[in-house]
Amino acid sequence: MSARWASPLLRLGASLRGLGPDERIEGRLRSPGTDDIVVAADRTGVHIGFDAPTGPATIESDPATRNLLLWDRRPADPSRRHSDAGPEELNKVRNLLVGYRPEMPVSSK
Repeated sequence: MSARWASPLLRLGASLRGLGPDERIEGRLRSPGTDDIVVAADRTGVHIGFDAPTGPATIESDPATRNLLLWDRRPADPSRRHSDAGPEELNKVRNLLVGYRPEMPVSSK
């Protein structure tokens, strides 16, 4: 399941990142008792949707913190999120979500 409204925002984050021809960014945001939210981008496009929790999560958190992370925000208490992903992978996913910042100018193109 993919959200159409999210595509322009993810595209902005992907374009600011400057993806290489073979580069792909994918992140799984996991909260207990719910499906993962998967965000992904490559040169062919962007995707955000739900998927069963399989494999390692990029970030694990409570549902409210996951909502903040989707909008490129952080909780006041950093212990509300956990990740075994390395800093490079975390930065790629955060940079993909940068398009959700309200202060970022979004082109009408």
